[in-house]
Amino acid sequence: MYSGIKRLMRNFTPRLFAIKDKDGKTLTENEEISNRWKEYCSEMYEDNTNEEKKQVESNDEILEPTRSEVEWAIKQLPKGKSAGNDKIHAEMIKASGEQGIDIFHKLCKKIWIEEKWPDEWVKSVFVPIPKKGDFTTMF
Repeated sequence: MYSGIKRLMRNFTPRLFAIKDKDGKTLTENEEISNRWKEYCSEMYEDNTNEEKKQVESNDEILEPTRSEVEWAIKQLPKGKSAGNDKIHAEMIKASGEQGIDIFHKLCKKIWIEEKWPDEWVKSVFVPIPKKGDFTTMF
């Protein structure tokens, strides 16, 4: 019986539902943890450069995406990756063939002309992956 329990428990890793804030205080409430993750991600992606942003004007006309560029981009999609929020895998897009390329080309042209991404495309899912060691810290 002991060996059976040992075998079942050998891969057990207790999950901690707590993280530490900047000051080392342990946060255990879901809302506190969520706010800390939000704060952490905001800091990670914050632009700390002191450079002045310049708008570059050009007389060169930038051409809209061509069908061959869209076809090339579809062929470059990696295999075996998870689907996004839309639940569409890269393999499904690749398998859509010529008709799929035409649809994606029209979509890319529409985005190019309107200069606006579809709302669904700007959403992302954040999946924290615990690191080795003390995974209550984020740094």
